[in-house]
Amino acid sequence: MDRTRITDLQEIRKNLESLVGKWAGEGRGIFSTIDDFLYREVFEVTSRNPEEAAVHYHQQTWIRRDDGGDGRDSHWESGFILALDDGRVEILNAQESRRVEVLVGEMYSLGEGAWVIEVSSSLHGHDPRMVATSRSIRFEPKTLRYRVGMATTNVQDIQAHLTATLRRVE
Repeated sequence: MDRTRITDLQEIRKNLESLVGKWAGEGRGIFSTIDDFLYREVFEVTSRNPEEAAVHYHQQTWIRRDDGGDGRDSHWESGFILALDDGRVEILNAQESRRVEVLVGEMYSLGEGAWVIEVSSSLHGHDPRMVATSRSIRFEPKTLRYRVGMATTNVQDIQAHLTATLRRVE
């Protein structure tokens, strides 16, 4: 698949605006130091102004029970996805666990209205176990897929942690 880096701020803004709405779906969590798990997620994106180089997101997940229903709350996160003046993309987030992150990277066109953001952590705080994180967010007009990787004080190399597929519901 051909990828072309997007550096034009107007195109990045337009792509970020295409995230606006409500998305829902399921994901899987893995990591070498925890038991695998399945979860359900709701991801909502809003924008104050299409001309701004930022969107706000709110994400919440619930562990799936064995019967397929929602179990306990798992993760709660809120933040911003921003287009930077130099053509890069930045994600700023705060999580209910008190962890905060700044991730910086790039956006790539995949053709036919699809694009991907690939970022890695440049700063994280309030979680001494965390060494590094990475995220890949792939947009297609009705589907959003993401992967999250992390490295901790116990696992020094970034490993896969989360994968999810979400569908636009609003």
